Amino acid sequence: MPNHSTSSDLNPILNRWLFEGISWVAAVIIALLVLLPVWRYHVNYPILFENFLGIVVAVQIARMIFLYRHIPYLQGIRSKTAALLMGIILLLMMVRYFSGVATFIKDVGFYEMFAHQAPEAMWSLARYMNTQLIFFYTAAIAGLVVLPVVLLKAIWRQYNHR
Repeated sequence: MPNHSTSSDLNPILNRWLFEGISWVAAVIIALLVLLPVWRYHVNYPILFENFLGIVVAVQIARMIFLYRHIPYLQGIRSKTAALLMGIILLLMMVRYFSGVATFIKDVGFYEMFAHQAPEAMWSLARYMNTQLIFFYTAAIAGLVVLPVVLLKAIWRQYNHR
């Protein structure tokens, strides 16, 4: 009888790491696409790194919440516990970043950053940047609040199955 095994049967660990790499690349591409108007309109955007980080964290945390079983480094109890603790630290960091960004926007404002643009472009670009910033930071913070609960449930299940 011939053996008709596929590559997914032969190396499931490699497939998980490949999925992990593709997920990180996809998160970076999503962040770059969301921030494309900043580069397109040549805006001096001093909070670019914080915004990029918020988008990548929001996408990756959403993936971790829904697909944690497919993440190769979240298979053991210790790694899930470490991820839980790092998630709490990242939550505090994201709240700090969001607070700093909100203070910066309140002091400087989007409209002053985009003042060199035409009025129509300025208003739409400022509204877009404000909306995406609030959306992704809120998604990241909400995901980081939910992630410890999901990981605790996974740890509890794994501990009780031993």
